[in-house]
Amino acid sequence: MIMLLLCPTIVRANAIGAVNRARTTYCGLSRSSYPPLTESRKLNEVAQLLARGRSLDGAERRAGYRAARSLWILISGGTGDAAVEQMVRRQFCGQLADPRLRHIGAYPPGQKALS
Repeated sequence: MIMLLLCPTIVRANAIGAVNRARTTYCGLSRSSYPPLTESRKLNEVAQLLARGRSLDGAERRAGYRAARSLWILISGGTGDAAVEQMVRRQFCGQLADPRLRHIGAYPPGQKALS
């Protein structure tokens, strides 16, 4: 299973850390049962393709990343880690509680395009 994150106004590395912190701090998921999500270069590419209007399935195929089940969320309107953590707390704890989640990718528009 994968988790994709699009963050139009947030730096990718900070957003990924904020999601991981929110999983343990606000969603009540223990680090022993729910290890931090690890960033995947292929999922960053999938996120970029989603931002360009591709379907999730098409983006995964193009990036060469396939999963049994996929999840993507759009986080927008925040400009920092605290905004991401609060949005995750309010809207996405249920989705992030799946213990099969292992990887995360992100693409903030305006970032240099992947070739």
